Amino acid sequence: GSTSIIMIFVVLCLTAFSILSFSSSDVGNKMANKTKEQTVHFYEAESKATLTLQKIDEVLYSAVKNHTDNKAMITSLSNIYGVKVFNQTDFLTVSYNVPITDTRYLAVELKVPLDLSQGGKRFEITKWSSASDLY
Repeated sequence: GSTSIIMIFVVLCLTAFSILSFSSSDVGNKMANKTKEQTVHFYEAESKATLTLQKIDEVLYSAVKNHTDNKAMITSLSNIYGVKVFNQTDFLTVSYNVPITDTRYLAVELKVPLDLSQGGKRFEITKWSSASDLY
């Protein structure tokens, strides 16, 4: 009688706990896979952003080496895919975005002095961060 009822209750409890444990581990696994996917996309975008930065630095190095005027340097920078150049008073603002996902992107902004002939840094990274296109 009562022993059978207690055994049935224990079996039902263990079954319920095993189902909860399984569903919890499944949710954890899905979350881990999503995090992994987002991390891979982010580092792919970082790699592309670094390649674009390398192209920008090559243009700036060439401008210093060949004593290129600012207009030609701005044109060369603008010809790099996705790069936007804004002429400020004493410097250029160079910016570009690299997509991470459909709604996220890596935003990069550089400050480039107009007088590169004095040596020193060719650019300063003022922004390197991910952002979202949420409407």
